Amino acid sequence: MSRSWTLALLSLALCGSAVAGAAEPAPPPAKKEAEQVERLQVWADRILYHSDTGKFSFGGNVLVLKGELRVDCTAMEGSADPKTRELVAIVATGDVRLSTVDMIKVGPEQERPATTSNAPDTWRATCTRADYDLKVGKIVMTAEAGKPRPTLQRAQGNGEADTIIFLPNKGEYELIGNPVIRGEIPTGPAKPPTRTTAEPKAKAKE
Repeated sequence: MSRSWTLALLSLALCGSAVAGAAEPAPPPAKKEAEQVERLQVWADRILYHSDTGKFSFGGNVLVLKGELRVDCTAMEGSADPKTRELVAIVATGDVRLSTVDMIKVGPEQERPATTSNAPDTWRATCTRADYDLKVGKIVMTAEAGKPRPTLQRAQGNGEADTIIFLPNKGEYELIGNPVIRGEIPTGPAKPPTRTTAEPKAKAKE
């Protein structure tokens, strides 16, 4: 039975401004504006977290949601700062599939999300190992010997290489080692789909 787990990550954003000749210092920002809470949602058969060291590991049918990034893989391990619980690094292995999503819908009793994405402009990638450096915001995708090379897809374009470096927040990528690109892979962050709502019908004039 798959288990779910949520890690709240607290990161402090230092906000301030300097104005030459200002008579009075600006008031401190409100607590809600100064703190930004990010949650790492996890579904896996095995979940292990060491609160003293900040190290964690997930195994068996792993699904992780972090912001607009979804990762499906066989196993994952990583580390967070034990004091701030801010994520430092994550390594996903096995049948790794990454995708950006614009909306996450989790069912009752923390059921696993059924779809990878409902956005037409999503990024999709596959590999057998993904090293995610969260301080830099960079994912390095590689393949084990004898396994298919990493792939990256967006819109009608796709590419593959021995190593793919992907910056999900910026929507930038680099293909290293015998790169092959088919079509055009747009850059920039994924754009959410345009949602339209039905206009209410005007009442007939009496």
